[in-house]
Amino acid sequence: MVKVRNITSERSGESVRNQFIIKVDGVKYFQSYDTTIAKYDYRNNKLYVVRGATDYSTTTSKYFYKFLRDEVGLSVYSKKDFKRDCDECDAIIIVDEID
Repeated sequence: MVKVRNITSERSGESVRNQFIIKVDGVKYFQSYDTTIAKYDYRNNKLYVVRGATDYSTTTSKYFYKFLRDEVGLSVYSKKDFKRDCDECDAIIIVDEID
């Protein structure tokens, strides 16, 4: 079963347009507009991230980091935090596109 929901704003608590979390069979995806940025397979604790994910717009990056905090459990608030986690963790896999 597929479940789709908008990410909620930390400031207002309202749903954020064009920023989605999609859950399908043990996998969570982060999608911004029509682009899938990340895939978290929580069955085997692997995070797949599109190369250049931290180079998208400020808004997309903000909600990408929120996805990493809320859905994956990483303490990521910035590009620097994400790079640190990539360097320290072999469960983060950088890919050219998400399948």
